[in-house]
Amino acid sequence: MRSQWEKRYRRTLWGLLVLSLMLCLAAGIALAEEADACVAPGEEGAAVSEGGLSNEAAMRGYLQQILQEAKRGETRVNGTWVQNRLSGPSLRMCQYMRERIGEIAAGKINSTIFRIPVTAVNDQISFTAKELGVDRIVNPGGRLNEKAEEAFLEKVKPDFLLVVPALLADCPYELYWYDKTIGYHFSYPGFEYDSGKICYRKDAVFELRMTVAEEYAAWGGASSYETSATQVKAAKTAVANAKKIVQENQGKDDVAKLRAYKNIICELTEYNDEATRDRDRDYGNPWQLI
Repeated sequence: MRSQWEKRYRRTLWGLLVLSLMLCLAAGIALAEEADACVAPGEEGAAVSEGGLSNEAAMRGYLQQILQEAKRGETRVNGTWVQNRLSGPSLRMCQYMRERIGEIAAGKINSTIFRIPVTAVNDQISFTAKELGVDRIVNPGGRLNEKAEEAFLEKVKPDFLLVVPALLADCPYELYWYDKTIGYHFSYPGFEYDSGKICYRKDAVFELRMTVAEEYAAWGGASSYETSATQVKAAKTAVANAKKIVQENQGKDDVAKLRAYKNIICELTEYNDEATRDRDRDYGNPWQLI
């Protein structure tokens, strides 16, 4: 007969074996659940903006606009923005981009490659099937439910084909640096999903690249995504000079002010005779007010 000690030893050994099998099974289930999480690829596209002001006309408008603001001592008065016809992520994207475009126009930043965090235009980036109003996220067989995908993208995805035209309508002068003949490129990040939810990663970004017109490009070349600090800040310098001249003559009567302005303009003006002789020269800086 087996001893009592041997029986206990065998029971302990079997217990350890069963425990090991259970741990292995649990690990396998966890790995299987992790394997359930899938990533859907992002997408990208490009478009050319139609119509609108020429870059030169837009630059003149921008200068006149900020001169008027300086005269009134206030920021521009907002009218009925085209962006107000948008909603959801597209509206919030438009609002976000208007600030960035204003910073470029004023020379505060010079890169026209915009990487917009998904959290900047969405309050919520993760959704369950119930929140999306669908039966399931993943179909039997492991494929993403098309209705779930459509519902998710409708909630979180801005439409650049609506956003950029709205920006051109609302900020025509601030976009004097933008080359509408080459256009813009945009891309959307991929998203993740499993049986429980569908979501963007918190560090995911939308990307919009707006081409800089050659005249305002940092390197003076086509297809640039960096503005020239010198060119962009010219309008700001012009405003500062104009305000200084006004302040220096503010104590005079109207006739004396006009005479002083006329004399200063004559002193500051130079003529680009070479430009007038060059019939092939594009309309550009030689004719700019600034």
